[in-house]
Amino acid sequence: MKKSKINLKTKDKIMHHAIHEFIEHGYHGARMQNIAERAKVNKALIFYYYTSKDQIYKEVLGRIFKTIFERLNNLSDEPTSVENKVRQIVDVYMSVLIDYPDYIKLMMYELSSGANTVKELNPFGALGMPFSPMGGKIYSFFDGKIRAGEMKQVDIIQLIISIVGQIIISFIGLPIIRTAFESNKMDFDIKIFLEKRKDFIVNLVINGIKPEEKI
Repeated sequence: MKKSKINLKTKDKIMHHAIHEFIEHGYHGARMQNIAERAKVNKALIFYYYTSKDQIYKEVLGRIFKTIFERLNNLSDEPTSVENKVRQIVDVYMSVLIDYPDYIKLMMYELSSGANTVKELNPFGALGMPFSPMGGKIYSFFDGKIRAGEMKQVDIIQLIISIVGQIIISFIGLPIIRTAFESNKMDFDIKIFLEKRKDFIVNLVINGIKPEEKI
């Protein structure tokens, strides 16, 4: 058992430094030797855990989706309002991107490169994907609320894309947003900004999907 823990810790360390190598040099420019030097391990040890650079890259990207999907699927099944569920989704995404700030950088690189690895991994077709129309936990929640008349008849996939898109752009644009604040002599505190952003996204979404009042 002790050996297993040590191996897991070493593998996680390799993964952590591999992310930085891929961000700085891209997939094609990244080198296994550089990852080994960053992680302060022998190159042979990397090949003990991973057969190739391609395998490391796929596992890094896969971990991003796995982390988010697991947290979404772990949300409580207790009955709740549409507003609370939207807030929970926003909380999950923001907490992941705050806990793992390099994820957004790596995903930007993957997208700018054509997202071929994500297409190959196809995380959105995986069993238990929370947004799947085929019984996904989040999709089913919104579908139930639409049927119950607690929200407008909206395209659920478009709704999810809108929620996630607003969250991601908030992180991608942070350097520019900070500059805009400071250029106008406005204080910029990232924690305060993200809390305000969270509330704004939730309110914007809810105002767009709440059912119209009957006259």
